[in-house]
Amino acid sequence: MKQITFLISVLGVLAFWGCPPANSGSTSTKAESEQTSGTPETESQFAVRGKVFLTRDYCGGAAPPAELLEELRTPKPYPNMVVYARRGESNARPTEERMQVTTGPEGEFEFSLEPGTWCLFIEEKGTSEPYGGGPDIEVDLECYREWQATCDQVIEVAAGEAPPAPVIKIHRRCRVETWSDCARYAGPPPPSPPPSRDR
Repeated sequence: MKQITFLISVLGVLAFWGCPPANSGSTSTKAESEQTSGTPETESQFAVRGKVFLTRDYCGGAAPPAELLEELRTPKPYPNMVVYARRGESNARPTEERMQVTTGPEGEFEFSLEPGTWCLFIEEKGTSEPYGGGPDIEVDLECYREWQATCDQVIEVAAGEAPPAPVIKIHRRCRVETWSDCARYAGPPPPSPPPSRDR
């Protein structure tokens, strides 16, 4: 009988030490929630709205009327242009850490940006590939690479201040498919129109 009582006592002690504390599960849950809630909050973002405008060269042969030249020099909204935004004042690494939007029918675009300095640049500057030119096109590659590394607008976004309204201006020159000034047409001039006949 004493042996049975002794065995019951030993089993009771073992059962007591083998059970986990009653609050062990809640302690683990509390630690995990603290790690989750400890994730830093992101800064407030501000809507930056801007526009892209286009002007053009006259590419005809005969001297154009003044009204036509004035029309070509008047900035017009440019739709369907990809615009990029990245932090900083340089576009030296155009394909890294950037956001992009596409302009609407009135040349408008919008970014949601955190406070800081931002570089905005057009689609052609968003690639590291140089402009390949074409027949009768001469390209200054050093000039082109320097142009690609520039921003079209550098803006400052600050909390408590009205966000900037950047304007990007682009210009289309004759016979070159680039927005830079680093390429030129070196071929024959366009043909002159036939002389008018007096009736």
